[in-house]
Amino acid sequence: MPVVLWMLFYLIMDQGFGWVEAPMQSLITRDAPPTLVATMMAVFKASTMFAFFLVGWTGRFYEPLGAPWFWVLTGSLSVVALAMIVVCKGWLYGLLEADEPIDEAAGRGLISALASRIGSRPSPDDSSG
Repeated sequence: MPVVLWMLFYLIMDQGFGWVEAPMQSLITRDAPPTLVATMMAVFKASTMFAFFLVGWTGRFYEPLGAPWFWVLTGSLSVVALAMIVVCKGWLYGLLEADEPIDEAAGRGLISALASRIGSRPSPDDSSG
Protein backbone atom coordinates (compact mmCIF):
# COMPACT_ATOMS: atom_id res chain seq x y z
CA MET A 1 0.00 0.00 0.00
CA PRO A 2 1.46 3.39 -0.92
CA VAL A 3 2.68 5.57 1.92
CA VAL A 4 0.50 8.42 0.65
CA LEU A 5 -2.65 6.42 1.45
CA TRP A 6 -1.44 5.77 5.00
CA MET A 7 -0.71 9.46 5.44
CA LEU A 8 -4.16 10.35 4.10
CA PHE A 9 -5.76 7.89 6.52
CA TYR A 10 -4.02 9.43 9.54
CA LEU A 11 -4.78 12.95 8.34
CA ILE A 12 -8.50 12.14 8.15
CA MET A 13 -8.43 10.32 11.48
CA ASP A 14 -6.68 13.24 13.20
CA GLN A 15 -9.27 15.66 11.84
CA GLY A 16 -12.01 13.40 13.17
CA PHE A 17 -10.56 13.53 16.66
CA GLY A 18 -10.59 17.31 16.52
CA TRP A 19 -14.29 17.33 15.65
CA VAL A 20 -15.30 14.72 18.23
CA GLU A 21 -13.04 15.24 21.21
CA ALA A 22 -13.44 18.99 21.77
CA PRO A 23 -17.27 19.03 21.84
CA MET A 24 -17.35 16.01 24.14
CA GLN A 25 -14.90 17.67 26.53
CA SER A 26 -17.04 20.81 26.46
CA LEU A 27 -20.15 18.80 27.37
CA ILE A 28 -18.32 17.11 30.21
CA THR A 29 -16.94 20.32 31.69
CA ARG A 30 -20.30 22.09 31.30
CA ASP A 31 -22.61 19.41 32.70
CA ALA A 32 -20.55 17.45 35.22
CA PRO A 33 -20.51 18.56 38.84
CA PRO A 34 -17.34 20.53 39.58
CA THR A 35 -16.05 17.87 41.95
CA LEU A 36 -16.31 15.21 39.22
CA VAL A 37 -15.05 17.03 36.11
CA ALA A 38 -11.54 15.57 36.31
CA THR A 39 -12.90 12.07 36.90
CA MET A 40 -15.32 12.34 34.00
CA MET A 41 -12.52 13.59 31.71
CA ALA A 42 -10.39 10.61 32.76
CA VAL A 43 -13.26 8.22 31.99
CA PHE A 44 -13.68 9.88 28.58
CA LYS A 45 -9.97 9.46 27.82
CA ALA A 46 -10.07 5.87 29.10
CA SER A 47 -12.88 5.05 26.68
CA THR A 48 -10.63 6.12 23.81
CA MET A 49 -7.84 3.98 25.26
CA PHE A 50 -10.11 0.93 25.43
CA ALA A 51 -11.25 1.53 21.84
CA PHE A 52 -7.64 1.52 20.64
CA PHE A 53 -6.96 -1.64 22.68
CA LEU A 54 -9.96 -3.29 20.98
CA VAL A 55 -8.67 -2.33 17.54
CA GLY A 56 -5.21 -3.63 18.46
CA TRP A 57 -6.67 -6.88 19.76
CA THR A 58 -8.60 -7.44 16.52
CA GLY A 59 -5.29 -7.19 14.65
CA ARG A 60 -4.60 -10.78 15.64
CA PHE A 61 -7.34 -11.89 13.24
CA TYR A 62 -5.60 -10.46 10.16
CA GLU A 63 -3.80 -13.65 9.16
CA PRO A 64 -6.53 -16.19 10.03
CA LEU A 65 -9.27 -14.22 8.25
CA GLY A 66 -7.29 -12.78 5.37
CA ALA A 67 -7.21 -9.12 4.43
CA PRO A 68 -10.75 -8.66 3.03
CA TRP A 69 -12.57 -10.33 5.92
CA PHE A 70 -10.33 -8.63 8.47
CA TRP A 71 -11.34 -5.21 7.13
CA VAL A 72 -14.99 -6.29 7.14
CA LEU A 73 -14.55 -7.19 10.83
CA THR A 74 -12.88 -3.84 11.55
CA GLY A 75 -15.62 -1.92 9.74
CA SER A 76 -18.30 -3.89 11.55
CA LEU A 77 -17.09 -2.39 14.84
CA SER A 78 -18.43 0.96 13.62
CA VAL A 79 -21.71 -0.64 12.55
CA VAL A 80 -22.11 -2.22 16.01
CA ALA A 81 -21.41 1.18 17.63
CA LEU A 82 -24.03 2.81 15.40
CA ALA A 83 -26.56 0.11 16.29
CA MET A 84 -25.88 0.66 19.99
CA ILE A 85 -26.46 4.40 19.57
CA VAL A 86 -29.73 3.83 17.70
CA VAL A 87 -30.98 1.31 20.27
CA CYS A 88 -30.04 3.56 23.22
CA LYS A 89 -31.22 6.79 21.55
CA GLY A 90 -33.95 7.57 24.07
CA TRP A 91 -31.67 6.90 27.01
CA LEU A 92 -28.92 9.07 25.52
CA TYR A 93 -31.36 11.93 24.88
CA GLY A 94 -32.35 11.75 28.52
CA LEU A 95 -28.72 12.18 29.54
CA LEU A 96 -27.83 14.93 27.09
CA GLU A 97 -30.93 17.12 27.29
CA ALA A 98 -31.07 17.86 31.00
CA ASP A 99 -33.44 20.56 32.20
CA GLU A 100 -31.08 21.74 34.90
CA PRO A 101 -27.48 20.83 35.76
CA ILE A 102 -26.82 18.27 38.45
CA ASP A 103 -26.05 19.91 41.79
CA GLU A 104 -23.22 19.00 44.16
CA ALA A 105 -25.35 16.67 46.29
CA ALA A 106 -26.37 14.68 43.23
CA GLY A 107 -22.72 14.60 42.19
CA ARG A 108 -22.00 12.28 45.09
CA GLY A 109 -24.56 9.82 43.78
CA LEU A 110 -24.18 10.65 40.09
CA ILE A 111 -25.27 7.29 38.76
CA SER A 112 -28.48 7.25 40.80
CA ALA A 113 -29.21 10.87 39.84
CA LEU A 114 -28.79 10.11 36.14
CA ALA A 115 -30.88 6.96 36.44
CA SER A 116 -33.73 8.81 38.13
CA ARG A 117 -33.56 11.60 35.52
CA ILE A 118 -33.72 9.11 32.66
CA GLY A 119 -36.59 7.22 34.24
CA SER A 120 -38.67 10.36 34.73
CA ARG A 121 -38.13 11.95 31.31
CA PRO A 122 -39.98 10.78 28.21
CA SER A 123 -37.85 10.08 25.17
CA PRO A 124 -38.24 12.32 22.09
CA ASP A 125 -39.96 9.42 20.33
CA ASP A 126 -42.72 9.36 22.96
CA SER A 127 -45.65 11.31 21.46
CA SER A 128 -47.89 10.86 24.50
CA GLY A 129 -46.05 13.36 26.71
